[in-house]
This record gives sequence, structure tokens and C-alpha cells, in this order.
Amino acid sequence: MSKSILIVDEERHIRTLLEHTLSLFEEEDVTIRLAASGQEALEECRRSPPDLVFVDARLSDVHGKRFFDSLRLDPGARHTQIILMVDKGWEVDVHHEAGGSITHVIVKPFDPEALRLLTGRLLGIDVEP
Repeated sequence: MSKSILIVDEERHIRTLLEHTLSLFEEEDVTIRLAASGQEALEECRRSPPDLVFVDARLSDVHGKRFFDSLRLDPGARHTQIILMVDKGWEVDVHHEAGGSITHVIVKPFDPEALRLLTGRLLGIDVEP
């Protein structure tokens, strides 16, 4: 059964870096999709709910709790796991902000190896360090 990852960030270089970092999962039949905005991400999720979403905490068009609530209200995406990407030093109670919808929080800049291990664990795919 194939799985999918959706990467949501307004900055192209972050999307590209994450896509490259996670490309080894394509060998495990995981599709990696990209979205440059919160609205584009929500449309992608409605079209085909991903198993895992990496989303930047500071999207300008669909911010914070509104993004998570919209995702959770979609019956097909209710079980999508969410990794919130925050900037170093971001001092917000993100779990409260997201209403408990977040699976994990990572801080930019992230450690590529730790990111691959986390992704593998969440998708149920063994990844060797």
C-alpha cells in the first residue's frame, strides 16, 4: 500500500531541501508532494489525503489553528499525521495553538538524519541510520 508525504512551506529552498532529504522513501513506494501555501495544501489534502504533512508554522495565507482545524474537519484527512516546522527560538505553545492536532514539532534548521528517522517511524518504514 503506497503512502504519501506533503511538504508545505512558502520558501522554495525549504521544500526542495525536505524533498531531497526524504527522497529515499520513494524507494518504499512513498509519494512526495509539495505545496507552496496553506490553501494549496488544503486542496491537496482534500484531493488525496497524505499520510504525513510537514507544515511551516508561519504560513501567510492559512495560519495556525485555522489550517489544523480545516485539515481535521476533512473526513479523509483526520488521521493524517502532522509535523510542524518552527523557527529556532519560536516561543509559542504550538500544541495548544493547534488544538492537539500536531504529531511532532521540528526546529529549523533540522538535522536531515533525525528527520529521516522520524519520518520512517511515523510511516512504519525501517530506516537505517
